[in-house]
Amino acid sequence: MSDSKPNQGSELNEIVNKRNKWLFTSFNISEY
Repeated sequence: MSDSKPNQGSELNEIVNKRNKWLFTSFNISEY
């Protein structure tokens, strides 16, 4: 059971990182 918890956290981190990257790129595009 304890192994499933860290896996969920890593998945969430990946999603957050992807969202942050998308937001970052969109901000850069809007600045130009």
